[in-house]
Amino acid sequence: MRSSLRHLVAARSSLEARAAAAVARAAAAKAHFSGLFVLLLLPPIIFESGYNMNKKYFLKNAGTILMYSFLGTFIAMFSSSFMFWLAGKMHIAKPFSWQEAFAFGALISATDPVSVLACFKEMDADVDLYAVMFGESIFNDAIAIVMYNIVMTFGDGGKSVGVDIG
Repeated sequence: MRSSLRHLVAARSSLEARAAAAVARAAAAKAHFSGLFVLLLLPPIIFESGYNMNKKYFLKNAGTILMYSFLGTFIAMFSSSFMFWLAGKMHIAKPFSWQEAFAFGALISATDPVSVLACFKEMDADVDLYAVMFGESIFNDAIAIVMYNIVMTFGDGGKSVGVDIG
């Protein structure tokens, strides 16, 4: 009886060690893919979009593009963060701190109008409208990435909130 109990305890310890090693490998693979994506896959995509863009209409509408992208992203981020935080306080969802709510708001504020741009191209929509939508989507994504990184690194003494969110 005692030896079988020892075997069960040893088996459990072995399984826990294997599970911890598997979790560590998964985290390392995720970090590797994120770095691979940002360093190798994303730059050619952005370069191709910028290279094939009609620069005349983009520069002509630069003020409008920047206003929509910055203002729209910040409004979307703050309003979604506040609603997410408020839902937690009202016990509709799990309560989150302001930092966690802003991390979510920064993630959710990025819009990607690929289907709209494809429809515009198919319908031969106004080039100014296409340039504004395209430029806003490019800057919107960049702003959302920067805001997410800022939110994740500030607060809790520099400790990433991603560990706490899970």
